[in-house]
Amino acid sequence: MSRYPLVTLFLFCFLSSSSWRSLFAQSSCDPALPGIKEGGLGYRDRGDRCEGLYINPVSNTTLFVASFTEQFENFDNTGNTVLIEWDHPPANKEIQLRAQGIKPRLYYRMDASSSGSNSFFAWPAGVLTSLNIKRNDIGVTGKIKLPIGKTERFVYLPLRIRKQGESKKTGSYKLILLPGVQLTEIYISLAPVGQDGNPEKFIRTDEALGYGYYPAERSVEIPFAAPKNQGIFYMKIGAKIKSGGTKAIEFWFYNPGNSQ
Repeated sequence: MSRYPLVTLFLFCFLSSSSWRSLFAQSSCDPALPGIKEGGLGYRDRGDRCEGLYINPVSNTTLFVASFTEQFENFDNTGNTVLIEWDHPPANKEIQLRAQGIKPRLYYRMDASSSGSNSFFAWPAGVLTSLNIKRNDIGVTGKIKLPIGKTERFVYLPLRIRKQGESKKTGSYKLILLPGVQLTEIYISLAPVGQDGNPEKFIRTDEALGYGYYPAERSVEIPFAAPKNQGIFYMKIGAKIKSGGTKAIEFWFYNPGNSQ
């Protein structure tokens, strides 16, 4: 046998190896997020995730979802892993996970992805420990893309986050919003989503939170009971801006229901 077929066979085996393919695996890192350069705690690729501190970006986002959880256990600086768990969604699609700082001036983020066949992500706690990050310092979300009617949208999954305790289905959710500007009020509407992708009969309609004070860059916690029925639910979140005007965002989430 000539040397050329042998070289071709060697290259084929090398290029087919998992180690080589991993070099070209799609990174979870956000290219628009500049990590700090000093030390080893800047936002960068860490194998199974991208995580670390980043330079304060210029942003004028009025309102966005920073966390959506069913259980978020207190975690301390002991141990090696934090578990993020969820119920299997109605489609076997990639799940995008994100943790980010909600404490003022904590410019931290973790991005990871997980196969739709999984129901948990083992999150190494080394960076959290090094930065002395506590539970109340961060928000965590998990979302997948699903068809809602004729449009594909991101649908959030209620996450259960723990370190040593048991996974608990609490029957209640906590949504955390982070306003980029000062608000005077926030309003919530909630409805199940029909097969045509449109909201059905609303469970809540323009209900004011009534907290009285919504400063910029201060997280707003919204606890609410999990709906009884399984399916996708729609939430409209409206806000009055102190400087004038209004803003509304839409939020879809999957509710496993009492059957799971």
